Amino acid sequence: MLFQAIDSQTAWDGMVFDRLAAAAEHMPMTAEILSGGIADNKKLS
Repeated sequence: MLFQAIDSQTAWDGMVFDRLAAAAEHMPMTAEILSGGIADNKKLS
């Protein structure tokens, strides 16, 4: 989704904000997965 948002920005196609919003919706899930992996790796939990 992020690559599509970047492509929209460079193409000036008018969809950049919709695509950025869609890409942002994925970030909490990504952050949860990454933070869990880091915590496990560092034995923080």
